[in-house]
Amino acid sequence: MLTPRPRFRLLGPLDVEVDGQAVVLTGRQRALCAVLLLHANHVVSVDRLIQCLWDDRPPGAGAARVRALVAEVRRALGPAGTEASANCTWWPGRASPRRGSRPAATGRPSPNSCG
Repeated sequence: MLTPRPRFRLLGPLDVEVDGQAVVLTGRQRALCAVLLLHANHVVSVDRLIQCLWDDRPPGAGAARVRALVAEVRRALGPAGTEASANCTWWPGRASPRRGSRPAATGRPSPNSCG
């Protein structure tokens, strides 16, 4: 049995479907998906994700919140979330190629912007 593949639509509000069924995401979860989709196939540091998701008002535990958001999105995608691991991977203990200090999620780097 094949794992269902998520489908993302970026024109207009971000829509996510798995096997034709809408996936309900919160605004912050949609924002995380949008940032990673706009930077597909490259590394986006946790620091960059924090900047993109919270701008100048990040939560105190920003890195932990980003990890929680990734886990929430994977759960929302169901079995497709496991397959999506190739598109959003955490490397505990390894430096981000962009920042050199924190774990990273895959996505395309944007040196000065979130989009």
